Amino acid sequence: MPDKQTLLIIIAAAVTLILTAIRVRKRMSGVEKRISRLRGVIREQSLAVRTMARETLGMRRHDKRLEKQIDELANQCIELKDKITEAEKIDRRIYVLDDRKTPSDQSWIISVVHPNYKLHVTPEATPELNMAWTVGRRYIVWAVDKDRALDKFNARMPKERGFAISGMTQVTTPK
Repeated sequence: MPDKQTLLIIIAAAVTLILTAIRVRKRMSGVEKRISRLRGVIREQSLAVRTMARETLGMRRHDKRLEKQIDELANQCIELKDKITEAEKIDRRIYVLDDRKTPSDQSWIISVVHPNYKLHVTPEATPELNMAWTVGRRYIVWAVDKDRALDKFNARMPKERGFAISGMTQVTTPK
């Protein structure tokens, strides 16, 4: 039979082992709780990351749609600029044939062309001026009626010199 001192040492060692086991079990329980909490945090973060990934994917798709719209609008702007450039090439000026006007006069816009202004009217005319006459010009004429407007116009730009009327409209002006 072991002596008392040995027995005491064995009991002390057993108590120490039991206390150590209890502390280890408490620590293990705490660690398991922390691991469980961390797993929950990881799940939440994983869900948050997936949600953000879905939103990011949606934003990328939206961004691509917007880029496509921007390209389409840029192309439309280019087309409009081209149309504006073409429209600006057309001379929209209205020349005044005669500035004399009476209260009873009506306004008439007479469009006139000259197929070869340089040859028949002004030999030193520039190609641009010759082209302007080939395309046509518009003149405002004030007269009591259509016949008088034509008489005024033909006195200034006779058919014999190559001028040809391509259109005539009456303009109503607000009083």
